[in-house]
Amino acid sequence: MSGHYPHADYLPRHGTVVYVLEFINPFNPNSQPALNKPMKVYNAREYFFRTYRTSEARSEKNIHPSIVEDTCWWLKSFIPDFENNSNISKKEYLITMISSILYTIKYEFNLDYFLLLSKDRKEIFCKVYVTDEWTQNAAIKEGYFLQLKDNKDYIEKFQEVSPYCPAILLLKKKNNEKHFKKYDNNGHESFCNGSLFKHTDKSRLFIEYLNKRVDLHVLKVSEVMVESFCVHEEQLLQELRKIWASFLAVFKPQPLEDVRSYFSEKITLYFAWIDTYWSFMAIAAVVGIITFIGMKVFGPETIEGTSFQITFAVFLAFWGSAFEQYWRRKEKKLAWRWGTTEHSAKESQRPEFKGIYDLDEVTDKMKVLPSPNEHKILKRLVVYFVVGISLVIVILAVSCIFALRFKLNQDPDTINYARFIPAFLNILQIRILNIIYEKIIIKLNYWENHETESKHNDSLALKTFLFKFFNSYTALFYIAFFKETLETREYCVDVANHDISCDNSISDKVLKADPGCTNCLNDLGFQLGVIFIINLAMNVVELGFPWARWKARMFKAANNDLQNTDITLRTSLYPVEYDSKLEVYENPIQDYIEMIIQFGYVCMFGVAAPIIALLALIEITLEIRVDAWKLCNLTKRPDPIRSDSIGVWLNIISVMAYAGAATNAGIIVFTSKVFDKYDIQVSVLMFFVIENVFIGIMFIVSKFISDVPKTVKNGLEWSRKVVNQKLLLKKAFNEEDVGSRVSWRFDSFFIEKKDLRYQF
Repeated sequence: MSGHYPHADYLPRHGTVVYVLEFINPFNPNSQPALNKPMKVYNAREYFFRTYRTSEARSEKNIHPSIVEDTCWWLKSFIPDFENNSNISKKEYLITMISSILYTIKYEFNLDYFLLLSKDRKEIFCKVYVTDEWTQNAAIKEGYFLQLKDNKDYIEKFQEVSPYCPAILLLKKKNNEKHFKKYDNNGHESFCNGSLFKHTDKSRLFIEYLNKRVDLHVLKVSEVMVESFCVHEEQLLQELRKIWASFLAVFKPQPLEDVRSYFSEKITLYFAWIDTYWSFMAIAAVVGIITFIGMKVFGPETIEGTSFQITFAVFLAFWGSAFEQYWRRKEKKLAWRWGTTEHSAKESQRPEFKGIYDLDEVTDKMKVLPSPNEHKILKRLVVYFVVGISLVIVILAVSCIFALRFKLNQDPDTINYARFIPAFLNILQIRILNIIYEKIIIKLNYWENHETESKHNDSLALKTFLFKFFNSYTALFYIAFFKETLETREYCVDVANHDISCDNSISDKVLKADPGCTNCLNDLGFQLGVIFIINLAMNVVELGFPWARWKARMFKAANNDLQNTDITLRTSLYPVEYDSKLEVYENPIQDYIEMIIQFGYVCMFGVAAPIIALLALIEITLEIRVDAWKLCNLTKRPDPIRSDSIGVWLNIISVMAYAGAATNAGIIVFTSKVFDKYDIQVSVLMFFVIENVFIGIMFIVSKFISDVPKTVKNGLEWSRKVVNQKLLLKKAFNEEDVGSRVSWRFDSFFIEKKDLRYQF
């Protein structure tokens, strides 16, 4: 067996490209000053051992590739102190680290790869190929679940989803493959030939395998690797762009199964959620249009017009709760259909988690352990103090805006601008404070140092939502419940200072000074209208900024300064190089927040302007395609993460639904003219009665309607029964420690310049 790495002329490669590691090129002639910089040996050793999730003290465990000790003097088991304190060049360190990672892929994982130089020769792209045979063995070892074929005898509704069975069943008999579903190259079920694994399955298994063996974050910190990412499949991506990520497909249903096959469950859950939200908003838009027409025909001050308005308020109170309850059940059904009910993503430490790198006695593996001097409580207090200060700033900003509004109302020359200018300033305040707060809270959330990705994201989501709730709704709450009372009182004080009599009621002078006080719902509706119109416009900006950044990166890559001095440079980018220039898609936190804030506008204040439900529907329709377009055109292909729920967002939606019930009860009692003839005590009593009726009915419905549909419960129980029957005969096997490998004999271990392909 040859000991050399595959050279550029090594053509036979088996399998499918699933992942790319982007390394710094240690042979780049234009980076020699940086590559020749000295690096302490003890630093290089520490980075190496941490890359392989071990330490120098445990090096005798042979967790890292043992061949490294035979070929690299500065990585031998024991070196003298003077050598440990000596220097090596950055280039030597890079060559050793890259060679070691390539050795792991080729000879420990038994996978092929291909090395490709970037256009400017600054990076090396390592394209990793995964075979079906390798994937099957990895699936067996990892306990990966595959879906059984549909059985023609399935007649019950709860049997509409074929069971998911652990891949260990493949060990029983060689022909056991026939029991599982197979897929073609497009990820669609194949009834003839095909693979047991979709592209996302292969990527997921390789990523899990690689992350157990190698700490990619350390490679990035030590500036060995630039990035790692899944590769796009151009044919499938083009199809998604055509049928999903296009404004020409705006009236077509989302191909969620195709999205799931390409982007996996976590991202698909977001689009499934927003699809459900669209359906409920369509219902609200229809009812809102009917209400709007009824109020215009009969007049908002008439009994008939008021009846339409009150009916819409009652509808919104239960509409939000119905959406939350419906999604809870649909989420469970999707998890059942996708096989993620009990097999969601495995939690692991965040790469950025800081602490003490030491041996975990529970797992007997090296990992980052929480520092005893973490001061978590103090950090949490500091963070929430900053959040509290931010909320105070919001209240002060809104107070200044409405103080300006009152002053504009007092001057006949500016009274015509008293609605437009404050409304515009409020939108400006919301946008600017959101941007500033997001930058601050992201840094503070990292400072809190959460150990897992889910804790990090949930914490960020809650703190971001808390601020945006106040920032987005404070002005609306003021208009709905406090404006008439406070501004009338202020006006009375003002005229009293000029010796003009003013009683406690709204006088004719007050009505003339501020006609909006006759019905604060008018002002509330106007403010909502301005918000929605600007939000629609901002969707264009949302698409424009990432697009502009993407164009700038592509222009820079295509017009490199070296192009004018080096005629041997390529003129085009290879597909994998093109993918590397795209942005990283981290998570849909901001997308969720944007839609949930919009949900709050409609759920809590929609009665003031029933037509905004239609505007919201238009915005959601555009949002779906904008988010899809960004995902298919501007971002790298995300890692295929499994998920069975939208997580913390479900609880936030529930809170918003209950808040909507309380707000609509308040608008019916205090803001509309229905209870004007009663004194304040009766109005307060009526508010509590109506609010408790709304919330009570919502609570009772939520308790009596199970979160998990009966079909799903029966289906899962039946699936377990089928799987247990098929696994009666399990074959035990001992998995060899992934780090324990027999060293091969090599003619050459280190990567060489000739191993890199530049031109095809």
